Amino acid sequence: MMVFSFTALYSQQKTTQVKITAVVTDSLMRVNVNRDVKVMLKATMEENFELAVKYMHPLIVQMMGGAVKTAYHLKQEVVTMKADGFTISDVEIEQPGKIVPAGTEYYCVIPEKVIISYRNKRLYNNSSILGVSTDYGRNWRFIDAGGMTDEQIKQYLPEIAGKLNIPKRSETRELND
Repeated sequence: MMVFSFTALYSQQKTTQVKITAVVTDSLMRVNVNRDVKVMLKATMEENFELAVKYMHPLIVQMMGGAVKTAYHLKQEVVTMKADGFTISDVEIEQPGKIVPAGTEYYCVIPEKVIISYRNKRLYNNSSILGVSTDYGRNWRFIDAGGMTDEQIKQYLPEIAGKLNIPKRSETRELND
């Protein structure tokens, strides 16, 4: 059951108008961000790149030339990885970190562990996904932020620069099961 708290904003003009704005609670934002990141990661693992692109931050999609080109680029990356003997075996995510408002948007960092198979070995690295909501936490879009430099974050996401700890992608290591 969705829990909303409602705030009624009244304005007086010639007639009285009532505007109701739903505010999503922090716990519901966490449910929503988990839901959306799981859909994006599942789509990526199943190579449904058209769906995965719908969950990418619009800035990234725009920088890559639009949804069709972004989906094509993702597909080509996977084809290249497979040709080189790599496959993504699994992506594990942790609970999202603190949800931080900045301007009209909300941000959070989702730690992830990417597990890759290569020549009978399992490798992994830890990274970060940045979740962004422009509708008060109802829906989330994502950026692979672990590979971004501090300068890139300042350039493309100045509203959160210095407000969130975005761990960088770790070096790839062998996974000892």
